[in-house]
Order: sequence, then C-alpha cells, then structure tokens
Amino acid sequence: MDANASPDARRIELCEGLQLKLVDSGAYSPRTLFTVTAWCSAMLGGKPVHCAGFLPGVSLLVHILRQDVHDVAFLVSTLWSKAQLHIDSWIEIAEQFPCMVIPVDGAGITLALDRVITLEKGVMQVDALRAGWRRDAAFAPEI
Repeated sequence: MDANASPDARRIELCEGLQLKLVDSGAYSPRTLFTVTAWCSAMLGGKPVHCAGFLPGVSLLVHILRQDVHDVAFLVSTLWSKAQLHIDSWIEIAEQFPCMVIPVDGAGITLALDRVITLEKGVMQVDALRAGWRRDAAFAPEI
C-alpha cells in the first residue's frame, strides 16, 4: 500500500470473516502481531481473533474479555507486557506442552504449535506470511 495514499485508502474496515494477510511478516515483531490481533478483537466487541504465524509454526488466539475499556491502546500494551513473559518461557517448553493458555486478566490468550494442535478459528483471521523466512534459534518450536 502506498504510504502517501489518502487516509481513506489506508483504512481497513474490521468485520467478522475478514482475513488480513500480512506479507513478509518476518519484518513484524511478535509484539506487533500480538497488538494487531488483540486490537482487532477489541474492535470486534471482544470476539476471538486468530493469528496464524504469530511465530513460525505457532498460532495465537486472542479475545478481549473486558468490554468497559476506554483506552484500547493501553489495554493491549498492558496485555502484551503480561503475556510476553509467559510466551518467552513457553517457547522453551513448547515441545512438552504444545498449547498454552496465558492467565491474564481482561483477555483470553492461547498459543499453540500448529503441527500438534489446531486452535479454533476466530471470527477474524490474521495471517502472518513470511517470505523467504530462515530458521532462527529463537523460533525453535517449528522443529
């Protein structure tokens, strides 16, 4: 998309059934992918949103449980801060525990190794497509 395009041309209408494809998502950090997924859930009234390719070989399902949120950006940032530690720890043990539900107030957050467990589909799909991805030791769950 053209960075100089009008604001209307860059706007995405979020709706149930939308499939958002982020091409070459290797350029996106896990925080960015989490933020997009959680933000979409919040904007869809807390319904679950599925992110395929959150990490290579790992899917993410997020649904925002709190509907009284006035500052979605603050909520999503807070959720990431709490979830990140769990994600980092889970990566080390994902082979033994291929699915993890992260205990965080205000949201349902689930991670799963794609080759072992298929997460439920959300009302919206975010696909993180990695072009030319190379294996990195930090993303060992795909092994």
